[in-house]
Amino acid sequence: MFRPTASLAVAILLAASSASAQDSTRFRLHAVHPASAHSPFLVTEGPAQTKAPFAASAVVDYAFHPLRLDVQDDVGQRTLPLVDHAVLLHTTVAARVIPELAFDASWSVAALQIGEDQTVGSRTFRAPGSAVGDLRFGAIHRGALSGSLGYVAGVRAWVPTGDAESYLSDDRFRFEALAGVSGVFAPVRFGCTVVGSPLIGSKEAGERVGAACAADVRVSASGPRVGAELWGGVVSHDPDLEMGSLFEYLGTVGQDAGPMRFVLGVGRGAGSAPGTSAFRAIGLVGFVAGGEASPPSAGASDRDLDGIADANDACPDDAGSEAPDPARHGCPSKDTDGDGIEDQEDGCPTERGARRDDPSTSGCPDRDNDRIVDGLDACADEPAPTYEDGQRPGCPRHARLEGNRFVLTPSPDPFGSPDRGADAVVLKEVAFILRAMPHLTKIAVEVRLRTREGEDESQLADLAVERAHVFARQLVDLGVEISRIEPVGALSKEDPALRILVVDRVDPKRRKP
Repeated sequence: MFRPTASLAVAILLAASSASAQDSTRFRLHAVHPASAHSPFLVTEGPAQTKAPFAASAVVDYAFHPLRLDVQDDVGQRTLPLVDHAVLLHTTVAARVIPELAFDASWSVAALQIGEDQTVGSRTFRAPGSAVGDLRFGAIHRGALSGSLGYVAGVRAWVPTGDAESYLSDDRFRFEALAGVSGVFAPVRFGCTVVGSPLIGSKEAGERVGAACAADVRVSASGPRVGAELWGGVVSHDPDLEMGSLFEYLGTVGQDAGPMRFVLGVGRGAGSAPGTSAFRAIGLVGFVAGGEASPPSAGASDRDLDGIADANDACPDDAGSEAPDPARHGCPSKDTDGDGIEDQEDGCPTERGARRDDPSTSGCPDRDNDRIVDGLDACADEPAPTYEDGQRPGCPRHARLEGNRFVLTPSPDPFGSPDRGADAVVLKEVAFILRAMPHLTKIAVEVRLRTREGEDESQLADLAVERAHVFARQLVDLGVEISRIEPVGALSKEDPALRILVVDRVDPKRRKP
C-alpha cells in the first residue's frame, strides 16, 4: 500500500492539495500565492496606500523539494522525490474602484520544474515540467479602525485554467474568504490575515484554513526594511478528510524607491500538510501608482526614523506620524491625563474630562456634569442650565439642593399648570439638575394641601395625590426617569405647597469622560 503526498510550498495564503491513491494528478501545488499588489508584504495583507489607484507586482518563487511521494509498501517507508527544484513566476495587478475597495487578478506560471519520474508498483508518477497555473481573482475592502490601525476583508476565487498534469491545477473552482488587521507605528508596520475555505469540512481535497502575519521595521530614514513573515494552517488532503498541518517562515529585507518596492525573502517550512517546502526564496518587484510620498531622500536627517525629515519634524527625536498641524507633524500621540483625548486636542491635558466641540474646553473637567467646565463654572459643584444672559454661568437660579430638599424660587402653585409660566421654568431647572445627578435615585414629588375644619380629608388627600402626579408627569416629560419619581399627597395645617425631596441616593461614582 502507498500514499503519495506533496509539498510544493504553498504556505497559508495558497490553496494546495495532495494526490490520493485514486487520482494521482488532480491536485494543485502552486507555490505561494502573493498578497494583493497594494500590500507591502509578500503573502500577508498589510497596510496599503488607500490613495493609490493602481498597483502591480511580479514575484519569483524558488522552492526546494516542492513535490515528493511518501510511500509505504513491501519495501517499507520511503520518501521519493518527484520534483527537486521549482521556479514559479507570479504576476499580480490591482485597481481601486473607490479608496476602500480594490479588485485584483493574479496568474502563476511554472518556469522550471526539475525532477524524476517515480514508479510505485504498477503506477508511474510523472515529474512535471513547465506549465501555467490557475487564474486568481479577488475583491479586497480596506477600512480604518483608528489613526494607526486598519482592517481588511475580502474574497478570492481560483479559476481552473492551469495544467492539472503538472500539478498546477485540480480542474476545480475554489473560493476563500479573508479578514485581517494591519497597522503602522513608525518605524514599524505589521499585518495579520486569516483565510478560510467554505468547504473546509467537505470531502474536497485541498481546502484550507489558516493565518499569516508579517512585520518589518525601517532601519534608517531612506534605508531598507528588515522583517519576518510566517504562516500556518491545516489543509485537507484526501477524501477521508485527513488534515495536515503546515508552517512556513521567511526573513525579509525590502527597499522602497519612490513608487517602486523590492523585497527578498528566504526561509523554510515544516509540517505534514502538502504545500510545505524544505527551503524557499522569494523575490518581489512591485509598483504602486499615485501612493504616498517617498521617504526622505538619501542624506536627509531623520533621527527618530519615522519617515519625516528632521527639517519638517516638530518632534525630531520622538517617532510620530503625519499631522495637518505643523506644530504636531511628526510627533507621537500623547494623552497625559488618560481621558482618551490626545494632548494636542485636549484643552486641559493634565485633567480628565469629556470630549467637546469647543477645542478650548474639550477634555476639561466638569464636576457637576452640567456641561459647563469647572474653569468657567461659577458654581462648579451645583449643576445648572446655561442662561442666555451669561450671568453667573453654571449657577442654579430657581432650584438649589440643600441637604435632601430642593429650595424652589418662586414656589410653584400646587394648583397651577406645571408646563406654563414661572412653574414651568422652575421644574425645567429641577429636571436638569436631576439629569445631571443620576446618583439621586429616588425623588418624592409631594403636594401638601391645607385641611380645614369640616372638610372631607379623604377627598382632599386624593386631590393632593392627583396634583402630585401632574407635577411628576411634567418632570418625566422633561427627561427624568419615571422610576426615580414617587408622587406623594399630604395634608397639613399649613398653606398649600409643592415640595421636591430626595428620598434615596447612592455615592456618586467617578464618571468616565
